[in-house]
Amino acid sequence: MSMRIESGGTFDGLKMVVRSDEDISAYSTVTWDLLGVSEPSVEDSSTAENKNPCVGITGPGGIASGRQGEILLYGVIENRAWSWSAPQIPLYLSAVDGQMGEAPAGPWHQQVATTITTTKILFDPMSVWEI
Repeated sequence: MSMRIESGGTFDGLKMVVRSDEDISAYSTVTWDLLGVSEPSVEDSSTAENKNPCVGITGPGGIASGRQGEILLYGVIENRAWSWSAPQIPLYLSAVDGQMGEAPAGPWHQQVATTITTTKILFDPMSVWEI
């Protein structure tokens, strides 16, 4: 596992190289098992059982099962396919695995980012769930 900080592109900030035991799509939010499992996995916020906080987001290439890839722990990420409604909007972990949304998905929620533009976000996940 390695960490580094990069700037000047569309996936910049504090990153970690990790190995995944499942396919994780591009621009997916990821979490770690509370038992300390080192592989990231996608998670949603739809039920009380799914309450491991989001810790990162994959970049444009995602991570294939059994392979290593980068996740952004903190920083700026741009996806031209996003269409957030406006700058300075908080984004929350969605009820859909690996996704974010502009509104909390339910009574349990975790803010994971803030929009900069309609296609760019500052990824800065809160370390706790809010009720």
